[in-house]
Formats: sequence, structure tokens, C-alpha cells
Amino acid sequence: YVAKVSEGRLCSLKAVGGQELLVTGLGHCFSRATIDNDRCGLDFFVPWATKVPLVSSILKSTGNLSNAAVWRMAGLDELEAVVEKSYWEDNQEGPTLVVRERQQARGETCFRIETRYYFGPAEISVAVRAEAAGPALSMATLPRVGLNFAAAHRLSKLTWLGRGPGESYPDRKTVNDWAVHSSNVDSEHVDYIV
Repeated sequence: YVAKVSEGRLCSLKAVGGQELLVTGLGHCFSRATIDNDRCGLDFFVPWATKVPLVSSILKSTGNLSNAAVWRMAGLDELEAVVEKSYWEDNQEGPTLVVRERQQARGETCFRIETRYYFGPAEISVAVRAEAAGPALSMATLPRVGLNFAAAHRLSKLTWLGRGPGESYPDRKTVNDWAVHSSNVDSEHVDYIV
């Protein structure tokens, strides 16, 4: 493979023969579409309440704002990455790119992240350590902590070790077996009511 890194991100990955495997590079993700449970709060019934500073502060401190409103007020839907430092290390797994960055919204740091890209002879592994900071520290729950990227269309088969097949959210994960599962991308799509 041939990997290209730019501004602390794996932005291109080409297989032997030059075929590009990524449509978009790896990026951190701290947001998602809200579900019904995320929108349960007084702000659902009185939407203007989040626009009045004193009212929104009172609702937040009493736990009467929805998770979605708390996330929006903190700016989790508009985070910007700022790379603070990146450097190369050499270790047993092979050359390793270490990237330290922060995700910020409205000038406030919400997360500090260290991403390690391990470049082995036949594979690339990624390890991420994310630490909440600033407004994210006081949240009862976070919408998501993960990575996103788009793979080339021809890469439509997937295999994973974990719970499955199907959804395995905390409220029903015990019904799914822990094993090696296989599927294709189209079969994994779920239409959620949002």
C-alpha cells in the first residue's frame, strides 16, 4: 500500500497497483443524528427556551434540557480540529505517526485527542485516545466518539469482531452474539425516525 498523510490525517490509501481505497480520509466524529430519547426535554415543548440565556441556563442546571440541546449549546455540531503537534516514532509495529489535536467550538476546547497511525508491512492500525475538556466535561452523555471516513464503492463487504449481527446499542446488546460477523454495507443500513 501507499499512504498519504496531510495535516495530521490519513487522507489517501492506495492498494498495490495504485487503486485508491479512500474517498475521504479519516476524521474524528463527535456528533450524530438525534433520536427521540435525545430530544426529550422541556426545550422540545418550548423551543424558544434555548434562545434565552437565563432560561436555558436554569433548564440546563436543573437537568430539564434535552441532550440534543445541551450538545448544540456546547457546539458539538460545529467542532473544528486544531492540530497541535505531530511527529513520527519508530517502534515494534513499524513507523508510527502520532498526532495530538484538540476539537474546539466557539473558541473553547471540547476534546483533546491523540491519534496513533501504525504503519505495518501489510496493514495500518489506528488507535485513538479522546479526553473530554471544557463544556464536554459537564455533559451527562456524549452523542458519539469515533472516526468517520468514506471507502471506495468497491469495498462493500465488511467483517468485524464484536456484537452482531445487527444493532447492539447498550439497551439491547445482550441479544447479540460476540463473534466474527460478515455482511455488506447495504445490509447494514437502518432507517431511523429523526
